[in-house]
Amino acid sequence: MPNLLDFTHFEVSLSRETKNCTVNIHKNPESFDSKVFITEIESLFNWLSNKLEISSLLIEFNEDITLLNRDFTANENPKSFVDLCHKIQELTWIQLLLPQTIIWDMGKVSDFHMWELSYGGDVRMCDDETTLITNILERGLCPIFSGPSMLNKIFNYSKIKAHLNCGLELNTDDLLDVGIIHFKNSFGLKKSLLAKVAKQSSVARIQHKRSINNELIEDMQKLMDKDREFAHASLVTGDWKSFAQNKDFVNPRELGRILKDNKEQLEESEISA
Repeated sequence: MPNLLDFTHFEVSLSRETKNCTVNIHKNPESFDSKVFITEIESLFNWLSNKLEISSLLIEFNEDITLLNRDFTANENPKSFVDLCHKIQELTWIQLLLPQTIIWDMGKVSDFHMWELSYGGDVRMCDDETTLITNILERGLCPIFSGPSMLNKIFNYSKIKAHLNCGLELNTDDLLDVGIIHFKNSFGLKKSLLAKVAKQSSVARIQHKRSINNELIEDMQKLMDKDREFAHASLVTGDWKSFAQNKDFVNPRELGRILKDNKEQLEESEISA
């Protein structure tokens, strides 16, 4: 059943044989629109939330796509950008609650923020020659979408922290070592995984997924709020926009004043509303 839903950045198809929904992200990176993409992913997840007859969700990439590319961040309104970051964070975490087994095939994607979106999934794989670029601090941003809370719980955080602190790249062997991916993509692997998931008891599968994620789910809102609190400073300083516009980053001595001004602006907005 190809072209199940009409999306701009991907095609959705269903397989009755494997009780699977496949999302093929195939659009040209040059025409990629971050806001449209995230809105479409949100619509898809909402649609899947009560589709208990679908056992698995496979999301696969055909190109190396950057979730928040330089042109986008250079021109984005700060408030709108913060709202978008919060929305992406919610979509990362909400995958813990979806009833499907979620498999991400990242292909050759190198962008850390796009990878973050996949961290709420159950299984991740990528091509053998893929390299994950972790220089997001150089771009003026923190890993807010999965955040330290999720990274610390599901991966070897000591190694990931070292790579993030230094902005190093991770090759496929590194990704396997820290637990970011579970498999290197190979011929027939995805088909085999989908077939195995289809044979499972739906009740047992859903309950197992819920049980192994239960600790994160129970504290989900608190953990997301904590990650937002720590990422807030990097968002309101606008260093992400300065990087995109080739401007200097904010002097950390100015942080207190910037946070105070931001708080006053928010209070004024609430009063006027």
